[in-house]
Amino acid sequence: MGGRQRGGVEEFGDHVGYSWKRGSVIARPPPAQVQETPQQLQFNSIIDSIVGAGDFSNWANLLSQADPSIFPLTATLFVPEDGAFLAGNSTSPATSFDPLLFSYHIVPRRFTFTELRQFPNGARLPTLLLGKTLLVTNNSAGNFSVNGALLTHPDLFQSSVISVHGIGTVLDYNTSGDDFSSPENFLGRNPSPENMLGGVPSPPLPEFEQDRRGPVVGSPKNVASSAARNLQKLISELLDNM
Repeated sequence: MGGRQRGGVEEFGDHVGYSWKRGSVIARPPPAQVQETPQQLQFNSIIDSIVGAGDFSNWANLLSQADPSIFPLTATLFVPEDGAFLAGNSTSPATSFDPLLFSYHIVPRRFTFTELRQFPNGARLPTLLLGKTLLVTNNSAGNFSVNGALLTHPDLFQSSVISVHGIGTVLDYNTSGDDFSSPENFLGRNPSPENMLGGVPSPPLPEFEQDRRGPVVGSPKNVASSAARNLQKLISELLDNM
């Protein structure tokens, strides 16, 4: 190993990032490690829960490649089972999957199964697919459904800002998704005897937006719009690379 003179001091070095001055070793600091954000950690927990359930690997794969920062701050995800996912994309999921479907399965507000059951039949929930809503078709405990799709795994994942529910069918925005809402009319709803669970009043329902096809839950449309555009672009890119 050779050295060089600098100001009367002999220095030595090698290619692995160390330098010596008269035999003393000065190590360069290691590269900084990128720490995962709380949002990324929570996103990883969601994926782990979905994978652990054993029936949602296709949807988990899509989520695992998504950027958590493009999702709304609070959300409810309806995740189709693998059998339903493949049935709707029998030729090749990578080439026939509609990226708009992904946005249609996300409600930009958090609702647990208990909270979902408070909505009456005919209520409409907003989605990240603008202008398209989910229709509550059965609000009973054993047969709760949206757009006729049964909730097979309620409360698959829960946190203070995210709820994930497994469903038995891919939701089709062409069948029940039209939103004819009018923003002028809002209907607030308080707990009533029929919404009492175990004798304890359920939490107040969020405001509804009333329209001729059923009440629609209000949502921050600007946030949903931005998240929807980013999400649809991302899913399209992912599918192009599969």
